[in-house]
Amino acid sequence: MNLSLVEKYRPKTLDEILGQPEAITIIKNVLSRNESLHFLFSGPPGTGKTSTAECIARYKFGDAWRNHYKEFNASNERGIDMVRNVLKRLAFIKGERIIFLDEADRLTEEAQDALRRPLEKTTGTMFIFSVNYEYKIIDAIKSRCVIVPFRRLPNEIVKKRLFEIMKAENIKITYSSEEEKQLIKEGINYLIESANGDLRKAINTLEKLINEKKQITVANIVALQKPKLALNAMLAAINGNFEQARKLMEDAYINNGYSYEEIIKELFEGITEQNIKDRDLRIRLFIEIKELEKACKLGTNPLYQLTGFLA
Repeated sequence: MNLSLVEKYRPKTLDEILGQPEAITIIKNVLSRNESLHFLFSGPPGTGKTSTAECIARYKFGDAWRNHYKEFNASNERGIDMVRNVLKRLAFIKGERIIFLDEADRLTEEAQDALRRPLEKTTGTMFIFSVNYEYKIIDAIKSRCVIVPFRRLPNEIVKKRLFEIMKAENIKITYSSEEEKQLIKEGINYLIESANGDLRKAINTLEKLINEKKQITVANIVALQKPKLALNAMLAAINGNFEQARKLMEDAYINNGYSYEEIIKELFEGITEQNIKDRDLRIRLFIEIKELEKACKLGTNPLYQLTGFLA
């Protein structure tokens, strides 16, 4: 079976988790005490939360870890019925297991509240909750878990890992001139920066660049560069064409898969004297974009906030 690069190079032990020394130290300390505790992993996507949960299962159960590890995604089933009919029943079955609940911050408050008893009463079940936004989890769950923060990975760690994978896969970078060499270098740097500390996203993007001959060419790199749709949307809105601005922003977020972080970064970088000569307008836009970033981080609908910013 052909595995994706993300799965093929997924860490197998806690020591292989990259860029999370604080998190791994906390986890190792807890596991060494052999206590019946639960975890809440909090942090951005692609920072190692799922891999760490699997590494804990491998640590506890060895080669049979898959028989003791059950993963659920709360974005698929977020209501009380899933908790009552699946999670609670599984938690009280005789034996030892880990229940990993990804995107647990999408659970309704009622569903979260129903998990209090399993967290308190089960002895053979370890719950591991993975969330992007810790504040969306009720205090009753947080007080029963060891909270482990995960941070965005520094660009140098992402870059090092990508080149390790390229070496292991015997992937060649091909170019026919110094100009092409420079374009490929800039493209790889763009890949790393646009991943914004999300290693999974960076590896997935790398895999898209590799052709059937296991080569990365300048043509593939150039195709990676996304158009400045968000900046063009803001400029259109400034010029009074809100309908065009809205369509460009929706195209960026929905069709081209920009994250709100990428869009905000593009907007910040686009507010230059070259694009916007009015100094007072530039200052006002900086303030508005900071408010936009704050609203998105709080978990409100990013597309709603982005189109609202254009108005």
